Amino acid sequence: MADVVLNLIHRDVVSTSGSSVVAARGRAGVEFLASSDRHFRPVNMTVGPDGGLFVIDMHRTVIEHPEWIPDELEKNMDLNAGKEKGRIYKMVPLRGEMHQMYTPADVGSEDLVAMLGHPNQWYRLTAQRLLVESAVDPQLNKLLKENARHVEHQDPLYQAHLLWTLEGKGLIDSDLLSVFMTSDHARVREQALRVAESHIEAAEVQEMVWQLVKDDDLRVRRQASLTLSLVPKEIRGRWTDEQIMLLARLAFFAAEDIWIQQAVVLALRDFPMKLLLSLI
Repeated sequence: MADVVLNLIHRDVVSTSGSSVVAARGRAGVEFLASSDRHFRPVNMTVGPDGGLFVIDMHRTVIEHPEWIPDELEKNMDLNAGKEKGRIYKMVPLRGEMHQMYTPADVGSEDLVAMLGHPNQWYRLTAQRLLVESAVDPQLNKLLKENARHVEHQDPLYQAHLLWTLEGKGLIDSDLLSVFMTSDHARVREQALRVAESHIEAAEVQEMVWQLVKDDDLRVRRQASLTLSLVPKEIRGRWTDEQIMLLARLAFFAAEDIWIQQAVVLALRDFPMKLLLSLI
């Protein structure tokens, strides 16, 4: 996270906590990058194709908006100082090899599909964007669908990017969605539930979502509840007592997990009395 006021970039390590995540400082008492130059104003960062971390430095003397600077101080300030001094830094690891760079736009469709599993996020995202933006190509569509049907042994990052590529190209149907919703990887199942939200009116999709309310992974269960909350009201009105009890039981046994509880309440917002009686 870039902090333009304190002239530093802060690093947290994210870990799972129940159905949510928590963040903790990467190293006690140490920032990832800090400068004694008061003009150092990091505003953003991104990973480049070679694996280096590029940091954008606005490098301005005054970073506060004039509206929040007292008039008596503002009259002695040059608010444009440093306007021509923006900088870009590239940070590379002390040890380990950088990625070989090549231009994704110059490779074929099969290579782009394979690139969805590249270890560098820049290539994965770029390949996904180029595939989604590409012209309608029956052969490419066939390739994407075929890969999806045999995706179970692939890396979870590849599975997730392939899933969203199919969704972006309008190729997802219930059969393909079921492949990802039954993935061995919990984070892929979680992503599939998010994609399912755009197809939630289909009865077979709803059935798959209900199955994941009983998933072993808490984050998957929470997302299943959130996805069910988007079921049209006229369909929710036909939910059975068993379905309501299934969600209520999820909230009851996750009593220490506020995020699951809120997701369940959202899904059952039309059944407050049935939810209360179920919990009792």
